[in-house]
Amino acid sequence: MLVNLLNPNAWVFWSLVGGPILAGALRQAAPHPLAFLGGFYLAMTATNAATVLVFGAVGRLGPRAARALGGISAVAFLVLGLAQLWQAAAPY
Repeated sequence: MLVNLLNPNAWVFWSLVGGPILAGALRQAAPHPLAFLGGFYLAMTATNAATVLVFGAVGRLGPRAARALGGISAVAFLVLGLAQLWQAAAPY
């Protein structure tokens, strides 16, 4: 709980993005901010649940499949990282 409280991401989001959206929704009609908060937390909870289900399914595939998926992820991150470096080094 302390990590979540001290994490700046939530504070930055709610002060720069979520807060103004919520304030604008409140100015329109009373149910709008509730709809925003409900949709936001529903989407967040559904995404977290889907992540748990996917990783649970991968865990049941066995160590060989998990190692293969880890290798695929490593290659994908390497390619994306090299693409970012290439883009940063390319002249405009």
